[in-house]
Amino acid sequence: MDYPTQGALSRRALLRVALIGAGALTGAIAAPTAASAATERSIPTNRIDTSPRPIFVGLEEVRAEYKEAVRTFPLALPQGWSFPADSSAGQTDSPSSQAAPSLWEKGFGHVEVFMYWLSAVAAAACDAHARSDNQSADELLDLLEAGFATPQRRMAIPDPENLLLGLLVDPARGGGSQARHSADFTNLRSIAHS
Repeated sequence: MDYPTQGALSRRALLRVALIGAGALTGAIAAPTAASAATERSIPTNRIDTSPRPIFVGLEEVRAEYKEAVRTFPLALPQGWSFPADSSAGQTDSPSSQAAPSLWEKGFGHVEVFMYWLSAVAAAACDAHARSDNQSADELLDLLEAGFATPQRRMAIPDPENLLLGLLVDPARGGGSQARHSADFTNLRSIAHS
């Protein structure tokens, strides 16, 4: 099977670029240290598996992956929310996109489930804040923090320092329950499902 080497960026690659850009704007990108560079050079390359593996999958594989990800997702959606029955992969309004088969990055179904969950929890937290329901908003922010500690988040958003979590949750917490009047849900609202 031939895999494209050029073309559109996957959602994961696009998110990585956005995270790097956000880090550059906030000054949160750490420069590599001599110790980390030495560690990277000392990794024995003869133990790295370089056998070819498909990194792209077809529509049926993505849909199966999505259903499995929904079935095994470890965190609850907010009240009133449910995962869509099917993956959004392959759903388009453009008739020209139906002419050629599309490929998705392996893992897309899992990423789609996490990103839907993230967006739903963000929307519910913003709604709770708008209703001045601080207890529910805090519980949902706690749920977001729990979600960022899961393997699903690490697959969907490669952010080992949890910079994105800090950009989303810290302003919404407003420095703690005593400073609720300074809570800023703007960043969280930007990823909320509408």
